[in-house]
Amino acid sequence: MRILNDIGMVLGDTSRSRVYLQALAAHGFVVAHAFLLPAGEKGRPGQLCDLQAQTHDTHEAPWGTVDLTLGVQGLLRTQAAACTVLPSGDINHPDVVDILAQAAQPVMIYSGFGGVILRQAVLGCGKRFLHVHGGYLPDYKGSTANYYSYLADGCCGASSIFMSDRIDSGPVLVRQRFLPQGSLRQVDHVLDACYRAQVLCSTLQLYLEHGSWPDAGCRGEGRVYYIMHPVLRHIAVCSSMKENHA
Repeated sequence: MRILNDIGMVLGDTSRSRVYLQALAAHGFVVAHAFLLPAGEKGRPGQLCDLQAQTHDTHEAPWGTVDLTLGVQGLLRTQAAACTVLPSGDINHPDVVDILAQAAQPVMIYSGFGGVILRQAVLGCGKRFLHVHGGYLPDYKGSTANYYSYLADGCCGASSIFMSDRIDSGPVLVRQRFLPQGSLRQVDHVLDACYRAQVLCSTLQLYLEHGSWPDAGCRGEGRVYYIMHPVLRHIAVCSSMKENHA
């Protein structure tokens, strides 16, 4: 395993984080330090409920398989990664910002809870936050980008960026299109996470090979896709299953 000495990771125990850690391990990577955002008693967006964790366990991934029943803390122990449990699940909390600002790693892979916007305080704490967006940037921005992408183009995407104060608008490092091999019913917790993880590992590999962060060389504003009518989502899922959506 290769320790990424100048790269840390800020993560919550979400399906995406579980996939990320397993993908990193499969590619031989260990982050130098993990900073865990606690979920609290009520849980947070992006987490699997107990029933989901029991019924959605092992899935195929581009690098092999992933097991969504494996929690983040257990995965970190297995990988012998240094870990700090942060005082709040809110990355914008002042105490969290102070801890991240003092961390030795200049770059942080970000895999926090869903629906959180990084505010200026944390974006300006002296770290660069490496994020992988679930969509082909700059064309498809927003939380429902891959559903719209599938309806329009028949494929999904993922793009690595350094986060800025504009949603999904940081410089694009690596982007890739994916043709779903299964139903989009698995997109939220499985497919999207696997696509992002594959792009994350490709980004890290290019960084290690060249000693500098890649640049996809793409420019443009694209469109933002947030809210999706349930009927359109149903059409996208049925289309992926080659079923009539009438």
